[in-house]
Amino acid sequence: MSTISILPTALQDYHPIAALETHVFHDDPFSIVGFGPLRASPSNIARRAANLAAPSSRPGEWSLVTKAVDERGVVVGAAVWGLVTGRKGEVNGGKEEGKEKGEWKQEDWGESANQRFCEEVFVRGDEHMVRSCGVGDYASEFCLFQFLV
Repeated sequence: MSTISILPTALQDYHPIAALETHVFHDDPFSIVGFGPLRASPSNIARRAANLAAPSSRPGEWSLVTKAVDERGVVVGAAVWGLVTGRKGEVNGGKEEGKEKGEWKQEDWGESANQRFCEEVFVRGDEHMVRSCGVGDYASEFCLFQFLV
């Protein structure tokens, strides 16, 4: 039986986490529609790793990434939590991560991604969370504890 430890991430962990995420969700219908046939390309995995590692550019937003490792230190799972605070009554003023609506580019989502689908799901989804949370603060989570041992 394998021993799994939950640990904080370091910079070198983001690429294996992005690769694991891509592997786990590769055949998921959401991934197929949202990120297209090249979703597992090295450049898309590198882009996702960079996004996971980058601090938010928006005030009041931060994320926490943890990793699950086996006894050999191999990343076998991960969890990402995002928190948004201090945005009461704001619907991003028409902005998402410093971009005006409609200013998103294909490279923001990755090669072969369905740009319109990604904007509708992620940008409009964030706007809906802000509108729905009358107190202004909310947490979003993405947990991926896919153990590959």
